[in-house]
Amino acid sequence: MRKVVILLCLLLLSSAAVGDEWEDLAATLTGEESMSPKRIEASQALLNKYPPNAQMAGDPRIEEIYAQAAVTVAIQVGEKQHRYDEAVGATSTFLAAFPSPITAWGGAVDLFHVRYLVQANPSSEQALQAAQAAVQRLRKGGPVFHNPGWYMSLANYVGPIVDLCKRAGQLEEAAKFLQDLPLLRPDIDIQELWYWQRRVEMHTLLGQAEEAQQAAMLAFRLGAFDESQVNKSLKLLLKALALSGSSSQVGAFLQYLKTGQGDNPLADIPMPEFSDEQLNQLLLQTGGRFPKLVTANLYAGRFDRALKAAQYEVVGVGDSAAAGIADIARCFKAKDMHLLRANQFIQWVKTGEGTNPLEDF
Repeated sequence: MRKVVILLCLLLLSSAAVGDEWEDLAATLTGEESMSPKRIEASQALLNKYPPNAQMAGDPRIEEIYAQAAVTVAIQVGEKQHRYDEAVGATSTFLAAFPSPITAWGGAVDLFHVRYLVQANPSSEQALQAAQAAVQRLRKGGPVFHNPGWYMSLANYVGPIVDLCKRAGQLEEAAKFLQDLPLLRPDIDIQELWYWQRRVEMHTLLGQAEEAQQAAMLAFRLGAFDESQVNKSLKLLLKALALSGSSSQVGAFLQYLKTGQGDNPLADIPMPEFSDEQLNQLLLQTGGRFPKLVTANLYAGRFDRALKAAQYEVVGVGDSAAAGIADIARCFKAKDMHLLRANQFIQWVKTGEGTNPLEDF
């Protein structure tokens, strides 16, 4: 039955007996190693001789085959030959037929599409249209990335969208898109520094000093409790303070960070405000998973609830328990805006010596 569907779709394109050749090309494409000469040749032949059409949308197998072909051609002419217009041509052909990809390979095409569009030097109008189309796909739940830890990730998709908005001169639209993103996508991890770096960048370009400071502060509060992340988020925060003319606060905050004594000199930088609907949406995006609940509640300034979620993590075993301990330390860092009690807690867990700061969170 599936072959009949494929044949019917292909017969819309040509009156020739194309079924066997199409299947041979598809078999070569999917059976060859990545970027092998035979795979590249089969991909080009498939797109040129049997281009996809809208009648094919909804069939995962057909979508995945055409997606693999589009990615292969895009990488070959874009990454290797720097012919970005041709790379965009391959990805555009795919997206015209599959405007809402449902497979991981379809998500890969979408990612390479926005990436190569930026490098193809589009006009302002083209950049804006592409950015708006990509955001619309995000709002509809796409694209799907099969391995978020690899290159195919939401971070590498969002970056080019922001760059397209910049190319179009739509800085405010880019800033709002980034701000709304945690409410749009459950797979975004706002612990990650790239997200806050982008927000600080947009607010700085718009001359929004207070918003830039707030984003940088959130990077420090929400970031993972490890030395590298703490240092990088601290540098972002200090840079945002300096760029906004708050150089006097830099020295005061560094002293507070070192001693934990006195009032936090950045206490006037407010936490973000959420309506009840937005808060419910933010929590809904977590899927009830404790690590994400920690982050969502920290983002909303609900430190006690974040701590409770982290404590539930500790009840788990293995990696879950270890992650829960790190998240409890993260809760101290987020609430205090220094590291003293966080480090005290880690030391207490490791040695049993000293006082457990949880008793007076």
